[in-house]
Amino acid sequence: MSYRWEIIGLAFATVGMGVALPGDSNSTLQTEYSPARSRKELGELALSATETCLAFCNEAGVLNDVVSWLNSKRTLLTTLIYGDKDYRSWRALGDLSTIVFSLGFNQPSPDPDVPFWLSETRKRLMGHAFSSDKQLATFLGRPPRISWRFCNISLPLDIAFKDIIAEPEVRDLAISRLNADGWNDIVNDKEAVWLRVSLIMGPVRESILELSLNNQVENLPAMVEELVQQSELSWASLPSFLHQRNDPEAPSSAGLLICEHSIYLQLHLDYIYNKFMLYRILSKRLNIWSPDLVKVSQEMLGEVLMLIDTRVRDMKLAPDLSWVVSTRIFFQTNASKDLLTQAQKSKISFFGLSSAGVLSIELVRRASNVNIDDSSVAVTAPFPRSRVIQVLSNFASYLQTIVQPHEGNYDICQQARETIRRVLDFVLTDDPKPDTITSHSPSNAELPDAILDYNYYITHLDNWQFELQDTLQMF
Repeated sequence: MSYRWEIIGLAFATVGMGVALPGDSNSTLQTEYSPARSRKELGELALSATETCLAFCNEAGVLNDVVSWLNSKRTLLTTLIYGDKDYRSWRALGDLSTIVFSLGFNQPSPDPDVPFWLSETRKRLMGHAFSSDKQLATFLGRPPRISWRFCNISLPLDIAFKDIIAEPEVRDLAISRLNADGWNDIVNDKEAVWLRVSLIMGPVRESILELSLNNQVENLPAMVEELVQQSELSWASLPSFLHQRNDPEAPSSAGLLICEHSIYLQLHLDYIYNKFMLYRILSKRLNIWSPDLVKVSQEMLGEVLMLIDTRVRDMKLAPDLSWVVSTRIFFQTNASKDLLTQAQKSKISFFGLSSAGVLSIELVRRASNVNIDDSSVAVTAPFPRSRVIQVLSNFASYLQTIVQPHEGNYDICQQARETIRRVLDFVLTDDPKPDTITSHSPSNAELPDAILDYNYYITHLDNWQFELQDTLQMF
């Protein structure tokens, strides 16, 4: 019998995804003839088997669509097992980007011999690779591997995968429901919606990454403002149904499914994260106080908590959104609602930690009465201290209960939770501070000069969960 190693690898990768995503993190899996293994151990074993199959394909020089699917799932599984910061996740993304360029998915040419379902699947895989590239590059602060400047990507149609592979009559009926821009204004396929939005918003994110990694920038404030406007224009160009971010418990949201509300929140978080990145670049590069950064951090963390609360009410918390795309692209199931919930924990680590870091730094800075150059900002900048403390407390609680030990981002989330806890202990054990910065208190004379300099806190923006605890020990 002739075996296809890429097919076998897909089976192993699917097993790995199955044991790594749902269920009790402390549970073990065992067969009659094998020792008991934890979910993390079995996930690592499945990933190792997947990579062995890929190695066989590489040694044989095999490169085809199935190999691209396998690399896609391997990239996602690696990130889930080892976390976003692990170099193996970045290396796996590099392999995936090499394959999509080698197969020409970045510059597809019309081919009448390619069936419709395969053409659409390639669009979705390219969309997933493009989106994953921007997400991981953003998280790690590195240059993206797949630049939009070298891509001519057609948006995948907003139809369900089951319709893509259906009989021509069913497929044509689904296509007929699309508007001129390829959107379905009535019944949307959540996977297609996410990929389409990622491809539309991706060039803006790439420009922001380019700005953040380029130290030779003139007139930075003007460039930041220009990119803010570009991001807003790209978001405004999306169809109106994607701007529905109402509270699912409100009357105006009657009939809006919780899973639909979640996808809208996730997309909006991606959008406002652009502004967060730009204001953070401005603060770090110019060493200036940015009330806009604090304001957008409050908005981001509030929406992260809203996203979690939405799923808590639905009682279907699950791991990472990046896995939605891979599991649903090639292996469709009837559990589309469950698969959609994979977004939540990715959003916690991607958006929640960043915004919580800024707010934690701001609480410590205000508690220490740090002076800043712009006295008008110092006196008038509003800051809802009590509300921020409450939000950070809720977020820390979620970090403890939602993120499971077998997940790749568990350690960094728990480090962040411990730092938030210590920040809250610090600010709550002191006398309550007003909502605006006041002049230095006498006790500040005993503090190191660096602590009284706002620039000191700007240096913590990237690694706040590790460095901020050292600052607290100085008080």
